[in-house]
Amino acid sequence: MKIGPIKLSFAEPPGLSVAWPSHRGAGAAPIHPVEPASDGWTSAQTSLTMRMVLLVGCATSVALAVAVGDPSPYLTADLELARLLRGMAVLKALMVAAGLGAIGWRMGNPMERRTAALYVVGASAVAGATALIWQLTWLGPASLVFHVGGILLLLVAFADGRCGRAALTTTEVKDFRGSIGR
Repeated sequence: MKIGPIKLSFAEPPGLSVAWPSHRGAGAAPIHPVEPASDGWTSAQTSLTMRMVLLVGCATSVALAVAVGDPSPYLTADLELARLLRGMAVLKALMVAAGLGAIGWRMGNPMERRTAALYVVGASAVAGATALIWQLTWLGPASLVFHVGGILLLLVAFADGRCGRAALTTTEVKDFRGSIGR
């Protein structure tokens, strides 16, 4: 029983130039560099701008949450519950910090403006919700916003990851493996 080759095919995202070795095989179509998409952000200056928008958005949402909430009545009412909730807020803040690091790293690569905007909205939502939880104010809505923002970030990252793959075929993979001695 003979099993045929498995074909892998992923669409090449705009702005990605794939440079395969020159030994791709006879008859293989050349891969030409693709110009950046008109709505893609590619330069280092724009990458810095995206990161600054991310930080300003998160700082603004945290500042608004701190301005709205006053934890003093809740701290005097039930200190043990307040400590528990603030401990949860610290754990959420660590998750937000890790997420901001990952999003900031991702913004160093080309991406569409819509994707960047969704990252900023989701990150700002989870940062502001974490600050509301720290302030012990509006815990129900803050928890809802935190989880909706987290789900938004996961969906955007999933969609972004699916679009970030280069075009591959079985022949190109075999040729590349052959070039490295496998």
